[in-house]
Amino acid sequence: MLNLIQHLYRRSRTLKQVQGRGDDKGDSNRMKKLNELQKEQSAVIASVNGDTRFVSRITSIGITPGCKITIVKNENHRPLLVYTRDTMIALNRNECENITVEVVA
Repeated sequence: MLNLIQHLYRRSRTLKQVQGRGDDKGDSNRMKKLNELQKEQSAVIASVNGDTRFVSRITSIGITPGCKITIVKNENHRPLLVYTRDTMIALNRNECENITVEVVA
């Protein structure tokens, strides 16, 4: 299990590095932290950063690089409510700082 998590973590870091090298000026506006998205906005997970425990927990509930996510509720000082893989998930706002997404039109 730990090898899978380490593989996903390395893959997400590589994906983030590749996307960061884009020559298109508009790419920087599309990459955001998960908690910066607005209600009903959709995105694709680009990377999950943090310690091994955090990455393990987040990936075990289905939030992995490449999966599509939709914000259901994003109010200040409240948990973030997201919809992904036919599941509604409440995430701690501080944890969302470690999840980078690419906004989908």
